[in-house]
Formats: sequence, structure tokens, C-alpha cells
Amino acid sequence: MTIDNRECAYLLSLLSCALREQNAPAVPDGLDFSALFAIAKKQQIYNIIFPLIRDMDCVSAEEKERWQDYSYSELVRTIAVDYDRAQILAEFEAQGIDYMFLKGLVLRTYYPKTSMRQMSDNDILYDAGKRDAVIKIMKKMRYNLEACCENSDDFHKSPYFTFEFHRTLFFEEGDFNPRFDQLWTRAKQDAEHPHQYHMDVSDNYIYSVAHMYKHFSTNGCGVRFLADIYLLYKKEEERLDKAYIDSELARIGIADFAKKSLQLALDLFDGRELDADEIAFLTVFMQGGVYGDSALTLVRNFQIEQQGAVSVQSAKRKYLWHRLFPSRKTMTANFKELEEHPYLLWACYI
Repeated sequence: MTIDNRECAYLLSLLSCALREQNAPAVPDGLDFSALFAIAKKQQIYNIIFPLIRDMDCVSAEEKERWQDYSYSELVRTIAVDYDRAQILAEFEAQGIDYMFLKGLVLRTYYPKTSMRQMSDNDILYDAGKRDAVIKIMKKMRYNLEACCENSDDFHKSPYFTFEFHRTLFFEEGDFNPRFDQLWTRAKQDAEHPHQYHMDVSDNYIYSVAHMYKHFSTNGCGVRFLADIYLLYKKEEERLDKAYIDSELARIGIADFAKKSLQLALDLFDGRELDADEIAFLTVFMQGGVYGDSALTLVRNFQIEQQGAVSVQSAKRKYLWHRLFPSRKTMTANFKELEEHPYLLWACYI
């Protein structure tokens, strides 16, 4: 089967060619480059396909300039953030804080050029026992602690510097909380930086799939997640411990999702024709932006409330009640004082 939307179909073809370092396919007649750019921007993949757009004779100079402006802005941001990260991690090394790169900081190394993989923030796992020292380092670097989340502290500095320092990979009280108890012991110490550790490649694959599933099962996620999995698998296939991976994916309950998403990524980016089920699955990835669409989550939650409800009105009342008064677990995640003072629950609702 083929993808009905012309711009979406061509965008995916460009993405496939860019990941495999191939020339761009012929431009379809009547292609709307403005619509193509809008999808690429929403999915945060314009850096990946811009080199192909730049070399097209049929694209106007004005259109190329628009793509170029975004790509160059992203490049400037990347250089600045890379410099700050080096300064921060030098402090980590000096103060003996163990740390490990996560998500885009690792996955970008699998792209033909690291600059192709856009990142909205820097995710780093660290020794949670050194949290006070990390906060002092970030304040010294003029960062503000924007959010103290369930499993991470989020720091920001204008105009675009954002770091998420993770104490754990997943929120322990969350609905989806796979454990990685052997993560540090299986990791390898960096040869040049004694306190930097590199996640085992098989653990990184499991974590990448689990992270994708977390987004997919809530607000959804974009096609860049599939590109990440595709490159990680293709570049590391010989080193991946597939028996261990299958066992761990089954343990955390996402084996079917992992198999389905990997097969879609391989068929999509290796240029094979997709079947009806794969088209339907891919449509979910293309419905929102790189991190899905919160509106889709609201619709999904309402549909869940409708199941078993006597009427639509009853489902609406039940849904509204849960929106106004979330569960105690959800409230505790957002109001940490409830851990020690549970009697403040109603005050927090207000």
C-alpha cells in the first residue's frame, strides 16, 4: 500500500534517503514545499533532509533559504550547547560525579552527521547521591532550576540551553516504570573521562524502545523515534545481544510493540512496500509532532471513559471528574509535599 498524502509520502522518502546517504528521489509534480516544510518542522527532521533539499534544482532560492535559516540556527544552538555541556561535565569530573549520556546525546552519533539529529534538550543520567553538588554546578553556570520532576531536575538558561539531569530513567510511581537495575554495572567506563560511563549497547536499545513506548502510549511520538531505532539497530546489529533484549522487552511488557515498531522502521527506511497494518501504525506516528499531540491523549482518555458507560453524558461526567480530581498518585507526582503531608490533598486540588 502507499501513503495517500503526497507531501507526507515524499518527506518519508527523503528521510529514508538521508538516513542511507542516498540521492533524493524525483520530486512529484505539484508538490507543496510549504506543506512539506511544515511537516518536517513539526516532526523535527528538517535538519536531516535539508542537505537533499539544498541540492534540488527545482526548489526556489527563497524556499531553500527558509530551510537553511532553520538549519543554521539549529547549528549555532548546537555549538553553543556543546560548549556549555563540556564546561558542566568538566565540573562533574572534578567533583567525582558519575554520569551517563541518554537519548539524543547517544543516538545522534548513529546519524551520518551528528548535526542531523536535532535535540530539544540534553539528557544525562547521574549519581543521584550527588544531587546537591549538581544543583550548585548548574547555579554556578547561571542555570535556573525550572522543574523538579519525578525522576529528573530540569535546568534552563536563556536563550535555548536546557539540561535534564536524570536520577532514574523512569518515574518510579508512573504507570510505565521499567527497571534497569544493572544499568551502571553493565556500562563501560570512558577511557579518557573516569566519571563518564557509556550505556551497554543492548541496554541502550531496550531503553530507546521503552522511551519511545512511553511517549507513544501517552501523547504519541513522531517518526524521528523510528529513525533513531532504525539507525541504532542497523549500525549495532552485530553487537546487540538479541536473546537478552527479547527477554528484557518481554519482562517489561513491550515485546509486541518493539517487534512491530522495528519492523515498520526497517520496511519504511529500507524502501520496502508497507502493508495495511504498517500504514495504520505509521499514521499514528505522523498525526502529531515529534512528541505527539496532547489533544490525541484527551480523546483517547475520553474514549476509555466511554467504555462501559451508560451514556455519553455519563462518560463526560466521569471524564470531567477525573480531570478535575486526578488520582492520589498523580497528585503526589505533582505536589511532592503530599508525600509527608497527605492530608493536604484537598488543598492541592483547590
